[in-house]
Amino acid sequence: MCGLLRCTAHVRYVSDMATATRSLSLPFNGLRARHFRERQGLTLTQLAKRCEEAGLRINHSTLSRYEADHFGPTVTRFRVLATALGVEPEDLCGPLPDVPDDQDAAPSGTR
Repeated sequence: MCGLLRCTAHVRYVSDMATATRSLSLPFNGLRARHFRERQGLTLTQLAKRCEEAGLRINHSTLSRYEADHFGPTVTRFRVLATALGVEPEDLCGPLPDVPDDQDAAPSGTR
């Protein structure tokens, strides 16, 4: 009976997550989170501290797993992570754009 209850709770959880995730235009992308963190010069420990200041404690090792796409955050953690990074939640979704880091350095139309 315990297994059935756990299974039912899991199914309910997955169903709730699917509904919440459908409101996002694209799925969470850990590489985008890493991109925003590194652009701000933050370590995972510093980002974890910012998440705690934003209202939820997220361990730096968990953040590392998010960035490596081992698994994604819950909706609540997703929003806290976006707040801690100072971006909109949608900014953490979808693929990284294929833009070289030095694009701003070269004037357009030159090779």
